[in-house]
Amino acid sequence: MIRRPPRSLLFPYTTLFRSEAEALLDEALVGQHDVLGDNHRDTLRTLSYKGILRNMQEKYVEAEELLVDTIKRQRKFLGNKDPDTLRSIRQLGNLCMRQDRYDEAEGYYREAVVGNTEVLGKEDPRTKGTVLNLAYLLVRHGYQLDTDGHEFLSKIKYTEAILLFNEVVDLVWDDDATQLSILAKISLD
Repeated sequence: MIRRPPRSLLFPYTTLFRSEAEALLDEALVGQHDVLGDNHRDTLRTLSYKGILRNMQEKYVEAEELLVDTIKRQRKFLGNKDPDTLRSIRQLGNLCMRQDRYDEAEGYYREAVVGNTEVLGKEDPRTKGTVLNLAYLLVRHGYQLDTDGHEFLSKIKYTEAILLFNEVVDLVWDDDATQLSILAKISLD
């Protein structure tokens, strides 16, 4: 029998200390490798979770190596539009965003949005979450310096971010107050 890490351990990681999460992920990987092989969906998913954990631990080089390797294998064995592949791509976008590598993150988020929309539909929570990641990135990445060195938000990126945000919010929340408070948070970041 293969021991699979419980979802409560993986998302959110707050259910256990991160070192305990890492030990359980390593244990799961050994069992999955032995029984399922290195390129089975569950093995690849666990590798992706380990990359996410490394990102949370701010071990960015290790996280990127794990995620890039996982995505390469997922593309080969599961396909470019598989939900697990798209999740790993989104997570690589998250890693790049944490490091202020906005152009790379934007590319990964856009790929994940297109793939999730095609495969899962625009109302799927994974699609909506990725759209929100992209909207947030556009606001963060949209800041530029004027000739006097003052920061300002690029109207083009801001407008796209608001359009994406509103598209998702309309699908998620009916409550106008919730929409406005979240929109204000994105606008002020």
